[in-house]
Amino acid sequence: VNVYANPMNNCTLTAGIDNYETASIEVYPNPASTRLYVRNNYRMLKDVKLYDIRGMMIRNCENTEAEKNLIEMDLSVLAQGIYILKADGKVFRVTVN
Repeated sequence: VNVYANPMNNCTLTAGIDNYETASIEVYPNPASTRLYVRNNYRMLKDVKLYDIRGMMIRNCENTEAEKNLIEMDLSVLAQGIYILKADGKVFRVTVN
């Protein structure tokens, strides 16, 4: 497994299985405190964005590496509250505590 880190946006991409079947995106743990993981079990993740409750984007993890299906987001500097995560067109509510 290869791990690629981008310190500019606090996201880490991890290599995984690339299978172009039905997408199944997991977001865990939720609620989260310091780290959030976004995984697509069937294909690579292309675009993961985290927004605050006002709709301002605070994290943008663009996957530029082939075959990456796991993104790790650093939440340690975020205030407690509700955030909106968009991953490959799907929307999730994330609680940071």
